[in-house]
Amino acid sequence: MDMDDTAGSPILFPEVVDPSISTDMLAERAHETLASRFGDTSADLVMGRVREIFDTSPGPVVIAGADGYGGYSIAIFSGDGVSSIPIPPPPSELSDLDIQECLISAISMASDIFDATVDWKICQILCGFGGGE
Repeated sequence: MDMDDTAGSPILFPEVVDPSISTDMLAERAHETLASRFGDTSADLVMGRVREIFDTSPGPVVIAGADGYGGYSIAIFSGDGVSSIPIPPPPSELSDLDIQECLISAISMASDIFDATVDWKICQILCGFGGGE
């Protein structure tokens, strides 16, 4: 099995997903995962906006989120696949506002470098600074 256990990197690659699993089933599992972490309302919002951004973006898409280990990850989705940029856990003396400002700068730089589209609401929710029920 093709695995990568680096924090912030995907551990399951699409080429090893059982081909009998439909896109709808993957979306359902993604929704369940999001709902368990952020609530149903935020999961619905994120799933809808993710579908929309991938359907309408003419180029790469940047999405950031918490990595589950105290840090963050910026994912760049392009025609070449997915790349991720890990961001280590911030120093404990930083406020949430300071962390958000750093993340906004990092996401903006990635967006500029890759000429990518960003949905800031998706990033805000996935980074743990918005949404929730």
